Amino acid sequence: MKGLNIIPLIILISIFSNPVSAQKNGQGIRTRKEIIRYLDKNKDRLDPIEGIWSLNVINSLYDKRGNVVKQSYDENRSSWAIVRVDKLRYKVVDIGEDAPDSHGFDAYFESTALPGIYTYKCIFKKPDWVANANAKLEGDVALRYDYFVSKKFMKREQKYYYKRGMWLHWDFFWVKKYPQEIKRIEKSDPAKSM
Repeated sequence: MKGLNIIPLIILISIFSNPVSAQKNGQGIRTRKEIIRYLDKNKDRLDPIEGIWSLNVINSLYDKRGNVVKQSYDENRSSWAIVRVDKLRYKVVDIGEDAPDSHGFDAYFESTALPGIYTYKCIFKKPDWVANANAKLEGDVALRYDYFVSKKFMKREQKYYYKRGMWLHWDFFWVKKYPQEIKRIEKSDPAKSM
């Protein structure tokens, strides 16, 4: 009889130590290979925001009068994945060369009641500050949002070049790389409607 009591314990241990069950919603996955496996396994249940993305950003530095002092464009700056964490939330996972989690922040998208509109929240660790934005998914293959960087971050990054009243604006444009299924909208044929 005592041997039978150990069977439920073994079953519980195997369930909670199984990495596949822990990764069911994209939690705990970190590498590009794990992300692709997750996306392939869940392809019929993915939210359009889930996938592997290439990040592009326009950096605009403004003076205190609102004039652009300097502007740069970082094309294909880095590779990221977006995976579901729970019913509403999606985590941004670094899958670039320096991964995992080498950038000092945690970022999430959260779905809203409006299709294709998400809220974005990035919690920076050094210096500590939080960026918030509304993000728009365009055609399931492009994602856009922007925000102004905190003064704490500006002072740390610009150091001696920082002048009071300067603002740094980041305009992000993500392009989906995987999965590549694109929902195509059929164009109506005017001849058929006659």
